[in-house]
Amino acid sequence: MSQIAAGLAAKTIAPLASIQMPAALAASILQHERNLADLATALLGNGCDEATVAASLATMFDSYRKQLTAVIVRLKEDADALGA
Repeated sequence: MSQIAAGLAAKTIAPLASIQMPAALAASILQHERNLADLATALLGNGCDEATVAASLATMFDSYRKQLTAVIVRLKEDADALGA
């Protein structure tokens, strides 16, 4: 895996870094980052430029990010309701 691909994947998931979450969700995000890095490596290897790869990763990750954020919010709400 190239450093460029790893960097593009890390940049893609960076917006999730500030969200507090259970360890299992954090592990899932790391796995998705690895998958994105592998995809970026393949795209770069097939001649795509960095901007195209970054846009592709962002598009692919956007729906996952929205779903994951919703799950995190629900988990927090459930935990808050139990603690109230």
